[in-house]
Amino acid sequence: MNGRASGRRLLIIDDDSDFAISTSRALALEGVNCDIAHDGAAALAALDGGETEVALLDIRLGHEDGTEVAARLRAHFPELILVIMTAYASVDSAVAALKAGAYDYLRKPFFLEELMRRWSAASSSRISGGRRHGRSTSSPCCGSSRRRRSLPRACRMTSRT
Repeated sequence: MNGRASGRRLLIIDDDSDFAISTSRALALEGVNCDIAHDGAAALAALDGGETEVALLDIRLGHEDGTEVAARLRAHFPELILVIMTAYASVDSAVAALKAGAYDYLRKPFFLEELMRRWSAASSSRISGGRRHGRSTSSPCCGSSRRRRSLPRACRMTSRT
């Protein structure tokens, strides 16, 4: 992995303490500062400091639905990079996660290299002004015609059905 993660902050939101602690320790070896929350309320409190760049959120969070927690986090912290993870991956859960505002979706278990690659891609996208999943309305590689500008709206309308 690379040293670019140094000084960056990640929040692990998982009701499985063993997974959260072991992931946190592994990321610490890569220079990533981690906090851990075991539910949605603790996640909101942990994010209040405003220094966290990424939240790694389990889709099955005890008695809470991770996609509902993701939607709450997205509403309070729109610049937060949300990565949903699950041991029970399905197309339906992936679609629900992305609709709730997740940047990406990881299947447990995953390699840390995979998480770091996706984090890097998300950070690059955010720095360049682009956002994934239709949040950007212009792209220099695609032009800015009237038809091009209407594309995100058409995609959002299609994704609701």
